[in-house]
Amino acid sequence: MAFYFGYGNNPVVGDWDGDVKDSVGIFVNGTWALRNSNSGGGADLVVNYGYGTNPVVGVWNTPGMPLLAEGGRGVRYQATLGAAELDAGVKGAMARLQAAGVVFEQLGRLEQVQFTLADLPDAYLGLAFAGDNRVTIDTDAAGYGWFVDSTPLSDEEFLLFDDKGALEAAPASEAQGKMDLLSSSLTNWVNPWTGRFGRRHAPRQRHGCHACSR
Repeated sequence: MAFYFGYGNNPVVGDWDGDVKDSVGIFVNGTWALRNSNSGGGADLVVNYGYGTNPVVGVWNTPGMPLLAEGGRGVRYQATLGAAELDAGVKGAMARLQAAGVVFEQLGRLEQVQFTLADLPDAYLGLAFAGDNRVTIDTDAAGYGWFVDSTPLSDEEFLLFDDKGALEAAPASEAQGKMDLLSSSLTNWVNPWTGRFGRRHAPRQRHGCHACSR
């Protein structure tokens, strides 16, 4: 890949917009000109900071807590998750937490978390940024596609998987072969903010065909 961007002799590389994808930038005499995609064009962000000729880039705040698809990225699923479906999944997760007895104070804190969609790279299903009160969900579940449950308080699409209460998608069900949005919402949502319901201790541990892991 080749493209033209910037000038001078101090190129920098980093994730400037938090989408887990590194892109280019330049530093010249205290001015940072940063681009959010690896393509030609103007700077998406210009910041005046520092001096000298030795720029340093890095992750200075707490990075996002990832949820990854076990086994790596799948074959790219054609359908992508829409905002209305994401909202339904989050509301289903909230209902499940309420039914599980999460205290009112924790529920109030969780309601402040903002969920957004992005095309995350590789095997990323989601990223939780506790410091910013936000969670980013991958649009196509790392290539497996999302199962959005229309009945979040019941598990009719799943069968008991082991003696610890883990569930697996039933053969020929809508959940088979897909990632379960409800389980992913719970894992990304609850772990960073309350410490309760870790991935192996969610109100229902639903794997679909492909388990999720961090």
